[in-house]
Amino acid sequence: MSNETKTFRLGDVLSFTDGRLMSRDHMDGVYRMAHWVLDDPGISTIGLLSAAAPVKAHLESLFPELVGIDFPEITSDNYDRIMSGLEAQYGDSFEVTQAPDGWQTRTLMDDLSDFADRKARDY
Repeated sequence: MSNETKTFRLGDVLSFTDGRLMSRDHMDGVYRMAHWVLDDPGISTIGLLSAAAPVKAHLESLFPELVGIDFPEITSDNYDRIMSGLEAQYGDSFEVTQAPDGWQTRTLMDDLSDFADRKARDY
């Protein structure tokens, strides 16, 4: 883990803490956040499933004031209005550190195997 920080926008953070895609950069913002926080530039699309929980926990520890923000009614039509209000209240950028050591770099095969196991349990 590094003491270095990287600046992310509120929507990037909320995409993990709220669980809805809130990043103004859409999935690019989500990938940048996961890659930075976990210091793993190789996280795949399926790998986001296992990466989401440790990223969320780290972000919630850094920004407890954002825990509980929930906008189930957000749509593409009201996104700008809602995000502008949230940015006015909480700020529009956040300095994010990397998560403490403990994330194990995973391969695409690891992620596919976990995904298949989860799907099998769902049936």
